[in-house]
Amino acid sequence: MAGIIKNLQSIPIAINGTENHVHVLFVLSKNIALAKFVEIIKTNSSLWIKKQDSYYNTLGDFKLKLIDNQ
Repeated sequence: MAGIIKNLQSIPIAINGTENHVHVLFVLSKNIALAKFVEIIKTNSSLWIKKQDSYYNTLGDFKLKLIDNQ
């Protein structure tokens, strides 16, 4: 997931989660809309999970908490 974020010219800070959801803290590039960013992350991570032969073969909902420190 960090690689996907970097490919979107954004900066991953922390990635963590459990078998059915993920928490991602990142600095979003000004060159991409948040909605498009989330769409790309969800699509690519979902494809990766479908390719895995693990017991946990589902991806939970993404929930965003935006922090504006300006």
